[in-house]
Amino acid sequence: MSNVIDKINNALWGNLTIVLIFAAFIFLSFKCGFIQLKIKRIFKAFFSSDKDKKCSSSIAAVLAASMGTGNILGTAAALAAGGPGAVLWMNITAFFGMAAAYSENYLGIFSMKGKGKAAPFSYISQMPCGKFFSVIYGVLCICAAFTMGNMLQGSAACSAASELTGSGKITAALVISAVLAPVILGGAERISRAAERLIPPVSVIYIALALGVVIINRENIPYAVGEIFRQGLGIKAAAGGAVGYTVRSAVSVGMRRGIFSNEAGLGSSAAVHSSSGITDPDKAGKWAACEVFIDTVICCTLTALAVLTAGADISDDSAAVLSDTFGAAFGIMGEFLLSVCVMIFAASSVLGWCCCGELSLKNIGGGKKGVYIYRIMQVILLFIGGAADISSLWGLADIVNYLMLMINMTAVIAVSWGTEFREYDAIRKVYIKSDKTNGRLSCSHDKKCR
Repeated sequence: MSNVIDKINNALWGNLTIVLIFAAFIFLSFKCGFIQLKIKRIFKAFFSSDKDKKCSSSIAAVLAASMGTGNILGTAAALAAGGPGAVLWMNITAFFGMAAAYSENYLGIFSMKGKGKAAPFSYISQMPCGKFFSVIYGVLCICAAFTMGNMLQGSAACSAASELTGSGKITAALVISAVLAPVILGGAERISRAAERLIPPVSVIYIALALGVVIINRENIPYAVGEIFRQGLGIKAAAGGAVGYTVRSAVSVGMRRGIFSNEAGLGSSAAVHSSSGITDPDKAGKWAACEVFIDTVICCTLTALAVLTAGADISDDSAAVLSDTFGAAFGIMGEFLLSVCVMIFAASSVLGWCCCGELSLKNIGGGKKGVYIYRIMQVILLFIGGAADISSLWGLADIVNYLMLMINMTAVIAVSWGTEFREYDAIRKVYIKSDKTNGRLSCSHDKKCR
């Protein structure tokens, strides 16, 4: 089964897909004026003090969905499959993916007005055969919530809990399912509140832990960074004639793991942000862009640098390589803190994706009974995923990601073609737009713009 899934992924994530995704991301970067370069404004919007409680909870829910095992175990898997060069392409994908995340969230809020549907269904339904594709997208999002958002994350959480306590995986699965069941059954609002409490402190702990490993092994930073660029650009393989295969493997794996980690272009963040009650498209877009930056550029890169500077065996794609990395730097305390971070990140991701799947079910016509059945299935699959060996689901997650990405990005490109992105300048309190006559930014003071 794993071999079949690998062959399907190799066909789906081939050269044509890589070109199409980068072309879409670059088009959206130009369309929104390379918003990812305005990092100061992005972080200012993300940490602004005028967010209400519901908006803060939506940010936490999105970070919970993305800040899962993709940041830790997914990065180790990327290093094993694509080498250090995959890290370079994870970051390149994230850089252009910030524009995709901004665009889909901007369009999500912009297209919701008067439509009666949440994003991304509000803009997917506007493209040709939109109603059909919005239903297909909703079904795929629910599948993603069950597989990569639940069973994969549950497996990681239970493995970490099992190592931490010395208990079996079945016992760990029972305990974690029992702990998370009341939150899952409580619905999206309770999930968002739980994510808001879990994600910030654990993120700070993990970033500090990974940064500490890099600082301890700082003499190896030039080598690690050099390997990332040499293998990512094929410089090292050029002499041996293997440059094509090396770069293609790094690009393909880096893109897959990058999108798995930050979910840029999948539309999942738009689904959660649109439920927060925010009415400013630009601010929602900047939140999403900042979330991609934190997820991949900071957390994934730090994970990769920690592993590479520590000289760990990157051919091992299991949690052992990370345990060895942090254990060598901080001893048993490092392994303990890593297990705690993996467990909480994974549990938070289960909650975040449960929220995404529930919102998708509601938008494709799922009633109260359907939503309740969905929540019960989430709890049952969390136990199954935690107790069983489901490593083949990594490949299945890539297939679901591909299908969601294709539908969502096609809709984003189609709808954004006739939409003008307007950035809000908080200092001057005006929207700014692209002036097509001279290519500069101009303030717009008309009543409609205000």
